[in-house]
Amino acid sequence: MRRQIVLFLSNEGTATFTQIMDYLRLDPLWQCGTIGYHLNRLVESGLLRKHKDGYELTSEGRSIVDIVKGIGYLGSKKKLNLRLSSSEQVLDMLNERTVCWLLAVVKGVKPAATILSVRKDLWTQFLKVLNELDLCWSYEGIDGMVLTCQKDKADRQFGSIHMHSDDKITSLLFDDKEWTDLLTGDKSSFKVLNQSSARLEPIVYQNPNAAWELTVSRDLQALLTFARVNQRTRGAACLTDPVERGKALGYPECCIEAHVKGDVWGLVARHNFFKELIDLGLDDRMPVEFWAIAHIPCSVNCQESLKLGRKYLDAVRSYSSTLYDLTVKKLCGSYLAYSVGERFLCFEEVSQEEYSPELRNEYGVVSNVAGKLVSDNVKLALGNVHTPLIYSDYESYPIRLRLVPDLVGLKWIAYSPKEGMLVRDMGRNEIYLYGLLKWMLPNEYENIIDTVCRVYKCS
Repeated sequence: MRRQIVLFLSNEGTATFTQIMDYLRLDPLWQCGTIGYHLNRLVESGLLRKHKDGYELTSEGRSIVDIVKGIGYLGSKKKLNLRLSSSEQVLDMLNERTVCWLLAVVKGVKPAATILSVRKDLWTQFLKVLNELDLCWSYEGIDGMVLTCQKDKADRQFGSIHMHSDDKITSLLFDDKEWTDLLTGDKSSFKVLNQSSARLEPIVYQNPNAAWELTVSRDLQALLTFARVNQRTRGAACLTDPVERGKALGYPECCIEAHVKGDVWGLVARHNFFKELIDLGLDDRMPVEFWAIAHIPCSVNCQESLKLGRKYLDAVRSYSSTLYDLTVKKLCGSYLAYSVGERFLCFEEVSQEEYSPELRNEYGVVSNVAGKLVSDNVKLALGNVHTPLIYSDYESYPIRLRLVPDLVGLKWIAYSPKEGMLVRDMGRNEIYLYGLLKWMLPNEYENIIDTVCRVYKCS
């Protein structure tokens, strides 16, 4: 990021904080701290100076521009100057794994996918992208289940639908009984909503202000098939038939079988997979394909999972080579397993060689605090945290799980395998994740916590 800033200013001369953020495609709502950190590092090193009109290179900064241009890490100058389209920008603001699942559906590699949560302020733009991608989708709205698809698909499923506009897509609203009737094959009624209707609003968590679980598919029947086996209404998902659910999501049969042999929630299968990685010494060099897929592989040698992961990544590349590069770079990071289930926090670790003297001092302070709060064997890293896969905001003293938008950015990440973790903001005492496993999980999970509160790395 600092290299890109130097190159940008070598071309522009002077640029404001906002102009630099725009060039780097950072979110002004949530990533000001990230860019501020890097600009301060460049000013402290004598490469930039700050004045009333913005930032500019110093003579020392200008002297290293040619060297920076030659660094292979940056790729070509042409590539640095590429701009994402508005749709690509929206996708880039989602969790990188979500991007893989969504575009795998678009390319027909995956029959359906669940997007676990979407920031409310991104919701309208996100739905526009789904429409552009010619997808069908459903989610829990404030007045019932909302089903949206192209009008011709709705006409084939429900008969000719009368609409008050020329919109090519239609949104249908079902109450609990109507939705159940639809999924069980009974005759179902619904309300046709205008695309500007307030009743299209999703149910959101108030604290992270994020919409919960949206299902997407290219095919309306595939979407309804998944909804039927997922049985999602206003209650919790019913996972009594993991076999049919796995098939509806396009998982390999061998992995579905391993899931079933464990438990209905897949926690045992997940534990077994990561325990195998640890035992084989592969937990710090996992194939990127394992993070692209949505399911738990039956083993580290599951060729079906690896092939499927490559297909997911190819789907992203065929949609946009630029988005592909960004997505793979994010996937090839570090993953903190902060609890059982699909509970991973992805981050890009900052090398200690890059620490300023202030950061080195803060490292010592945070390490001391984490040692007291978590464990004597605590490990500490500074990482640029990515968009969470699942937004939530839970606190019940002494446990805190604040997976909110401002978690994104530089954070101190402390963890002690099988014991606990702590994620704290850099520069201020704001704790986002904290808990010891003995507090967080019931005794019944005792046999599967040896793979938790660890960091897994991707190659």
